[in-house]
Amino acid sequence: MIYMAGVLTGSLISGLVSDRFGRKKALLVSIVAQVASSISLAFAPNFIALAVLRFFTGIGDIGIYMCCFVLAIELVGPVWRAQVGVLVTYFWCAGLFVLNGAAYAIRDWKTLQLVLSCPTFLLFVIWWFMPESPRWLLNRGKLQEARVILDKIASANKTTLPESIVDVEKEGNSTGKFIDIFKYSVLALRALIVFINWFGVTLVFYGLTFNVATLGGDIYLNFFLSSVVETLGYTLCLLAIPRIGRKRFHCLAMFLSGGACLSFVIPAFLKTKEPWVSIFLSSVGKHGASGGYATMFVMTAELFPTQLRNRMVGTCSMVARIAGMVSPYIADLGVIVGGSTGSALPFLVFGSCGIITAILTLFLPETLNQKLPETIEEAINFGRFPKDKTLEISSQTTVFNITQSQGLEKFTTPRNKDSHSHHRSPANDHVLDQSNTDKNGHNQKQTTEQVKNVDRNKMIPKESILLARF
Repeated sequence: MIYMAGVLTGSLISGLVSDRFGRKKALLVSIVAQVASSISLAFAPNFIALAVLRFFTGIGDIGIYMCCFVLAIELVGPVWRAQVGVLVTYFWCAGLFVLNGAAYAIRDWKTLQLVLSCPTFLLFVIWWFMPESPRWLLNRGKLQEARVILDKIASANKTTLPESIVDVEKEGNSTGKFIDIFKYSVLALRALIVFINWFGVTLVFYGLTFNVATLGGDIYLNFFLSSVVETLGYTLCLLAIPRIGRKRFHCLAMFLSGGACLSFVIPAFLKTKEPWVSIFLSSVGKHGASGGYATMFVMTAELFPTQLRNRMVGTCSMVARIAGMVSPYIADLGVIVGGSTGSALPFLVFGSCGIITAILTLFLPETLNQKLPETIEEAINFGRFPKDKTLEISSQTTVFNITQSQGLEKFTTPRNKDSHSHHRSPANDHVLDQSNTDKNGHNQKQTTEQVKNVDRNKMIPKESILLARF
């Protein structure tokens, strides 16, 4: 509980520091907090000192994970984002196996704490090898620093970059405010769905993890099996999401996890006391939840803009920690209620959460092979229009002029009565509505007469136009 409270606090602090001062500096602060507090835990003189140090360990742990994850996502292109995002979880799994083996061999908790904490000094080596995120530098207007890093990356790949690759207007750069997400209904709805997903996935993930001790049999063997199925879940995620997409895989994974948890009702109703049944269903549930957990990290980083990405991942992680603090108490419902009904009750809660998160994910856009949004405007339009396609429907043609500075302008023209014909004269087009804004910020709606010989390439720049037929 205390550790999860530290992780919750660290999620918020790390996101703020990372988006304001950079991913690399936030990572260094997190490493210092983690190393100092985790080693000091072994020498805590009383429970209060132990609780305080455990709290700061949670802050450092989540800060390291979040900063490394976001930095890795921002350093690669669309094709490799999923692989890099999921590969991070393999190091988490390696830690689980090391922890299980060390805990089995060392039964004194102070010695165990020192053995596991001292190697964290090696984390400081990261500072000299890991570059700052070029995306963050460009977003903050630090063009020269970004150019140096990009040139090093290009040199390592034996290629060169054009001189204009970092030529962006400084007024387009923005630090952004987190509250901006909730000013737009599209982003607010996505954020709400993502928050619920993080809460539900984490509740299932940690609930099944903490419930290992109640499954019967040897706790070390159960934890080992739980770690194995978690690794398999990440492996399936690594193979699947570059092929079938993030949204589809996440739905399938959470339906699998929720279904396995709800299936606990069957052995409870039949009053089966065979431990292998519970272990099998719990393993299947953990397998699905692991895949869903890894996918949510990738999807969240891809849905929101660079200027708010780490803050959004941090806020989602903060929501997830609330679920992490609640999950042990839900796992203990079986002990409180007792009997066959009590043994199935925690899994009914976990299963229901898994199914709900799977259904809500259907309302999120697919992020597979999409360009990361850099600004609020790009995040709003992300997934709203088909890429390089024109949607053919009858009635009228809507032309959207999308620019970074002005947002979205809309020009509407009716379809020609002979719309079925392959030849259409621009002289028959009408501009019905054109929304303009005067200098005082008041909207003015103008209705014009027939416009002849309209040259759309002159009316709207070709490179900033998106056509959709409605």
